[in-house]
Amino acid sequence: MRSISRVLKTVLSNTSTSHAPAQVALPGLALVLIAGSAVVACGDGATEPPPPAVASVEVSPATATLTSPDGTLQLSVIPRDTNGNTLVGRTVTWSSNSGSATVSSSGLVTGMGAGTATITATSEGNSGTAVITVISGSTTDLGTGFGAEQFAQIPAGTFQMGDIIWHGFSNERPVHTVNITEPYYMQKTEVTQGQWRAVMGNDPSHHDSCGDTCPVEQVSWNEIQTFIATLNAQDPGKNYRLPTEAEWEYAARAGTSGDYGGTGVLDDMGWYGDNSGSTTHPAAEKQNNAWALYDMHGNVWEFVQDWYSPSYYSVSPTDDPMGPATGTYRVLRGGSLLDGAPAARSSRRLWGGGPTDRHYGYGFRLARTP
Repeated sequence: MRSISRVLKTVLSNTSTSHAPAQVALPGLALVLIAGSAVVACGDGATEPPPPAVASVEVSPATATLTSPDGTLQLSVIPRDTNGNTLVGRTVTWSSNSGSATVSSSGLVTGMGAGTATITATSEGNSGTAVITVISGSTTDLGTGFGAEQFAQIPAGTFQMGDIIWHGFSNERPVHTVNITEPYYMQKTEVTQGQWRAVMGNDPSHHDSCGDTCPVEQVSWNEIQTFIATLNAQDPGKNYRLPTEAEWEYAARAGTSGDYGGTGVLDDMGWYGDNSGSTTHPAAEKQNNAWALYDMHGNVWEFVQDWYSPSYYSVSPTDDPMGPATGTYRVLRGGSLLDGAPAARSSRRLWGGGPTDRHYGYGFRLARTP
């Protein structure tokens, strides 16, 4: 049997001046030649389309902070076709534009020094990027004062809010798309006893022997509003406030979709009923998530701005939801030293806090509007 190359050579020479399709049959193949080019078809003549090309590349998380020069962060990459479908098995190359961070062939970022690095993932000529900020400060100053080092900038973005898996409560459904349309600042730690005392001149905490960098607790939502008003008067222009419930969950997830942000392992991330010893712990002893936030899971429940409604997710707007206009309880998030692992999930909603309720498992962290 003549080789395919000889057949192609013969047919191409005979059809070089013709635009009419020519067809050549070989055992198990059909060759259709149109205007001098060959299209290989399978057995019965049906063509086998080429695999779709990569049209875009998404890197996750798109922004992150490493809080030490030797910190690491695993990035993920999703190549997509022109219809937005995820493509698998594609070759991806990684690069960094800065000596502040390196990136491995698998997307593992390692901090090298203070600064900002743009990490680029490229596949089939298309690229996506992540901006990684590396800071040299230690965690020893966190929970002290209200300087810029106490806050992390949270980028605008879109996420899926809520939970549908078996241990998700009905008030966490339906899962719905939320757009955070503007960046904001989130306190890296829960407000500490030392920070509360500096503003209010007292310490209402049950665990007051824990120390100045332990979270303040046994404060009500109304008392928190007084604290915020006093702090804004002392430090004007910063627009300190509580985060909305949507902002809180978005920051806790930090680009992830599992139960717990950061490593995804609760014991790495926070203090809860199984490891707390029934007491609060100083800020930032556990690992931070990808957006440099500590203790988003456990230690104390965190009040947010929103009123609670069990059915709010069914009517929530897509852009920057603010919660119901009225209610009886304020929402708390994140779990506490007293609770089991399910309570510390990113999507868990607690409605146990009326505006005047005080409990040694209740605390908060601040947000700021740039």
